[in-house]
Amino acid sequence: MKMTFGKLATVLILEVLFWISAQAQNTVNIGSTPLQVSAAITPAIPDSDLKAIGELLQQYVTTFSAQNFNAHLKLYHFPTVRFADGKVAYFRSLKDVPSNDLRTGMTGDFKSSDWASLEIIQAGPTKVHIVAVFRRLRKDGQEISRVSGLYIIEKVKDRWGVRARSTF
Repeated sequence: MKMTFGKLATVLILEVLFWISAQAQNTVNIGSTPLQVSAAITPAIPDSDLKAIGELLQQYVTTFSAQNFNAHLKLYHFPTVRFADGKVAYFRSLKDVPSNDLRTGMTGDFKSSDWASLEIIQAGPTKVHIVAVFRRLRKDGQEISRVSGLYIIEKVKDRWGVRARSTF
């Protein structure tokens, strides 16, 4: 079958549009940061789960920024694991987390935290792996630090929560 330039152009345009729609599927904004879903993830994450994961991530930075560590820790599933600063911390329950654990990198002029980027790189029906960049901001809006990491979010008893995190 001989394909004319017009037919070839139409096929290419349709392929590009299909690719673009696959890239855009299942996106939720966390504040002003889009939660990207890797195009390699199939089947797509259901909208209801993506929305719940997005809400969890928003609560994560909101409770951290408010320094409401009890509310923040309720976003985790226990036991939980944290890889940071060349160490591995394992916490069996909420009461095992030291009060200073979430204060690492805090300065006197800390105002808030937000997500600079978020991308789900692997997903299953009850677990997602998210590559993220978390920012800490000063009261004047200047960036204190940027922390890159991997977050493992798991759905247990119909609730999404943080099961593990590894940061640099």
